[in-house]
Amino acid sequence: MYGKNHGGHGSWETLSGSNCYATVPSEHWIGKYFNNTEHTGDPLIVRDDGDNFLNFDIGDGSPGAACGVGADNFSVIWYRRINVPPGNYRFTVTVDDGVRLRVDGNLVIDKWFVQAPTTYTANVYIGRGDHIIALDYFEAGGGALARLNWTPISGP
Repeated sequence: MYGKNHGGHGSWETLSGSNCYATVPSEHWIGKYFNNTEHTGDPLIVRDDGDNFLNFDIGDGSPGAACGVGADNFSVIWYRRINVPPGNYRFTVTVDDGVRLRVDGNLVIDKWFVQAPTTYTANVYIGRGDHIIALDYFEAGGGALARLNWTPISGP
């Protein structure tokens, strides 16, 4: 079913009741799920979406119907802390529908509109230390898909 992603491997379990709100370590994807497309109000779900690359693909399903999030017209804010060797990185997102990607608060991809599955990339320099990756996503209708990964493309 849908709910908690175990280590980014794509297995999901149903969330309900008090399981709608998890305490999540900062090096894991913290997912805040809203039953609207603009992240307004309080999230209906806060969950641990794993410590790997983000791989959210639930097709036509709901990310948490038991917690009040519908199959369409929902949004998610994902964020996590990373610490990688300094260098240039290529961030790749594939989404159906809208996406905004921020690295340390800097908007690097802004494609906030309804669209079929589409892939975008952004090259970003990452320095030493901890960095925050944030992905805003909305699903209008049809399939729900949001994937994010990064790979080094050169050293410092």
